[in-house]
Amino acid sequence: MEKEDVIKRTERLQYLDGVRGIASVFVVFCHLACVFIPNIFFESKAVSSVDKLWLYSPLNIITNGNAAVICFFFLSGFLIARKTYKSKNQTVADSPLKEYRKLLRVVIPGVLLSALLMLCGLMFHLNAAAEYPELSFVNDYCNFKPTFLGVIYDAFLNTFIKGSKYVGPFWTICYEFFGALIIKTVSYFAVRNRKYSKLYYLVFSFLFLFVYDYIVAFFAGAFVFDCVYEDGENYDAIDRLVRFVFSKKILYIPLFTIGVFFACINLEGVGIYSFIKYIPYFGNSTFIFRVFGISICFLCIEKIELLKKVLSSSVFRWLGSISAYTYAFHFPIILSAGCGVFLVFSERISYYGAVTIASLVSITLTLLLSYFYNKFSRRISEFGDKTIFFIKNRISALLHKG
Repeated sequence: MEKEDVIKRTERLQYLDGVRGIASVFVVFCHLACVFIPNIFFESKAVSSVDKLWLYSPLNIITNGNAAVICFFFLSGFLIARKTYKSKNQTVADSPLKEYRKLLRVVIPGVLLSALLMLCGLMFHLNAAAEYPELSFVNDYCNFKPTFLGVIYDAFLNTFIKGSKYVGPFWTICYEFFGALIIKTVSYFAVRNRKYSKLYYLVFSFLFLFVYDYIVAFFAGAFVFDCVYEDGENYDAIDRLVRFVFSKKILYIPLFTIGVFFACINLEGVGIYSFIKYIPYFGNSTFIFRVFGISICFLCIEKIELLKKVLSSSVFRWLGSISAYTYAFHFPIILSAGCGVFLVFSERISYYGAVTIASLVSITLTLLLSYFYNKFSRRISEFGDKTIFFIKNRISALLHKG
């Protein structure tokens, strides 16, 4: 067990943990903006020059949760392809159950936290929205009485089909579940037909673009990994082009800048991104441009050691280690503690002063709960592994004696 753990730590790409950590923080900022400062998220509510400067420029990436979600999907595709390519003997037969169990570890605590807060009367978002119409975004969430069967149904089935009633951001879980299964299957065949591997990803990307569009991000991640994967054979024209372009250090900064520009495209294609509306089909699908931008950024990160070093810093890696639970807990906490603190302080100080305090409280509680729950879940997992190992050894010993 110890030797396997050392190998896993050595092989782990730490800078990807950093990317995941930053993306999780941006998701939290996004929902804080949606709840308390909707004028820097929704174009229809942007009135001041400051609002428009934020919304219409790359600054919006800080509160553009959609870009962060696409980044999560991209990372899943990249890492799944990496695992498949590195372990060519694995099969996809047990993938559904493994993926389901992995996601349940995130879904169950998030749904339980939300249900518990609702049962205890600690959700204050509806009260806040009643007093401050600016918070109307929250009216669509957790406005019902939770039940035991409702929690079970939501955590084990509903979230994986159409999204959770208890945790709004869990709409991504069904994409994560089916996307992982799809990309595992396609990567399984792609690695066995390296000559046509990129064609697999491109063809399936095109097909899913019109039926299950966010899956394109998974294919983009797998495609990028295929481009940087070095096995000493099957270098096609795209591989040679990527290696040629990214062998020129002088191009790193311009390419990364282009990638960031497209990754930061706002939701509605406004401001400096208005040109998107004149492109057929893509005018209503800005996420495609984000996928393209994120792909360029990752190709650059793979080549720029300084970026890897920055993203591998202890703070970013720590955020990455708790990112799954940050995603699970942040929204119920914003609707409860965040809105509750906002109501208390909005009567005493200015609106934006109350928003600042509510945001700081929400972020702090989210990180603390995510950290302690992550430690708790790891201890439970280790205890379970040791118990199973002990039972197997005892059974083996008894059978040997027999």
